[in-house]
Amino acid sequence: MKPGAVGLDLKDVSEAALKTRYCAQMMAAGCVLASTAPDDFRRRVLARPVLVYCHEFIRWARRAKNELRSATGDRETVGRIARALNDLEQRDWGDYEEIRHRIAAHRQTIAPDSVDALTARASMWSDLSDDALRILAEDARDIWNDIAAVSGVPRLESFPPIDPALQTAIDSHGYEPVPSGVVVGSGSFDSTRPDAVLATQGGDLGEQNRQLVDAVRNVRTLSQLWAAVNGYEPFWRVVLGATVTETCTLLDLLFEAPVTGLGHQQPALLALLERDLPCSLAIKVLSDARDSLEVSALAHVRDLRNRAGAHVDDKAALREISSLLAGFEPDKLNTVLDACFAAITSAANVELALRPILLHDAVMPGLSQVDRPETPPYGSA
Repeated sequence: MKPGAVGLDLKDVSEAALKTRYCAQMMAAGCVLASTAPDDFRRRVLARPVLVYCHEFIRWARRAKNELRSATGDRETVGRIARALNDLEQRDWGDYEEIRHRIAAHRQTIAPDSVDALTARASMWSDLSDDALRILAEDARDIWNDIAAVSGVPRLESFPPIDPALQTAIDSHGYEPVPSGVVVGSGSFDSTRPDAVLATQGGDLGEQNRQLVDAVRNVRTLSQLWAAVNGYEPFWRVVLGATVTETCTLLDLLFEAPVTGLGHQQPALLALLERDLPCSLAIKVLSDARDSLEVSALAHVRDLRNRAGAHVDDKAALREISSLLAGFEPDKLNTVLDACFAAITSAANVELALRPILLHDAVMPGLSQVDRPETPPYGSA
């Protein structure tokens, strides 16, 4: 194991306290990784786990606070922790919780929202900055340190540093090079990219294609970064958790989400094709791909996502969650991803309505980004 281990031998500490500490650590690590991203899109990819862990931090910190109230009777400290949690949840967390639900941990439908509410959340997501992430992580660290002072557990004094060897790995191969030239963009944020010509498509299938492009890009970004952070605590945990979560998003968008009773998932591409294009050859392609998914690989990826990626499991002890992450089987994760990518490519090759999925990020040869003129052209005032 490389420098910066997060493990502690704290046999007498409650699971709520341990998981609170763990979530604060993962938020801090996610912030540090996001600050290495070369552009806004990839920073948002790494912001997702920060939002996931912030949701889990608030949940576990409230449990730890309640345990302290029962165990110590220290009403002053518990009251201070409660006020800090309320401030975090109401002031800094706020609408980010909706972004966590709709973008980071799940893909939720957007129809019930008003246009104004949707626009406001989209703007908040687009403007998510390193500073905003750091405020969330610093709030969590301060709350944890108040809990630690009463629990007798080590404080978290600083954000995890990036080891020089890790920095070299990130710089050399942590991110794909930015394409040189103008690209065709069909994802959520391509309208704001100066190097992209936006390809738009209306209707539910157009929305689904956009979501799929986003998910494919996210997995690609995380997979590339994994090659750099693998083995470096605590960063590999953040990237692995985010990767399995995004892999399950890709599965849900293509085939179908597991039945949860929550009703919040985006409809699957297969269901949309059956409804809107019942004669499409892509239906059989996707049905066959879904039916041929390796059961054990699928179960492994779903288990990682549900217990350690999108959530910090209630039923498992933190040491079990850590062991689950450390013992993940890359061949099974790769099997699922290969099946998803093959299904996307094959379906888009036989269905014209899905072709924008293949079109994204294609570099248009002979074109380059035009420099903005220093003075406006005549007549533009």
